[in-house]
Amino acid sequence: HQLTSPKEARPLIERIFEDAAINGAEVIATACPLCMMNLDLRLNEINKTRQEAGKSTFDIPVYYFTELIGLALGGKSKELGLDRHFYPAKNIIKRVGLGSASELEAAEAVAAAEAQAAKKAAADAKQAAKAKANAETADAVNETAEDAPQATPAAGSGSNKGAEEVSQ
Repeated sequence: HQLTSPKEARPLIERIFEDAAINGAEVIATACPLCMMNLDLRLNEINKTRQEAGKSTFDIPVYYFTELIGLALGGKSKELGLDRHFYPAKNIIKRVGLGSASELEAAEAVAAAEAQAAKKAAADAKQAAKAKANAETADAVNETAEDAPQATPAAGSGSNKGAEEVSQ
């Protein structure tokens, strides 16, 4: 409803956050991609309106359930898309003891460097294999040329005709 009727949907979204805060939720997880987008997209706006009205704001990030599964299985926040949230979603890493944000960023930098090195190694291996294949092809062509019988002119083919005429 947020997309088609934003004025009607905002109070409903705010109520979801109020209920989550009252019940001590640290995050909201959803199985609905549209719900996730609506909640995540509007949280900053709701917090701004609440702050202007003198109400407390919400610090409750919203996740699609697969993002949390990915984190639990050791996935990196960038791979999981946590950096694409409208409301900062990396805070869950600190909250649930998966490490600090700086540790996460350092681990992601190492992973990126390792991925780049692996990509370069794969490209180098591919280039070496191509060079080896080209060398083997050239060797095979040379061997075939050496093994081929040399063509000799056939008798009376006309290639010795001039020599025969000279000798007569």
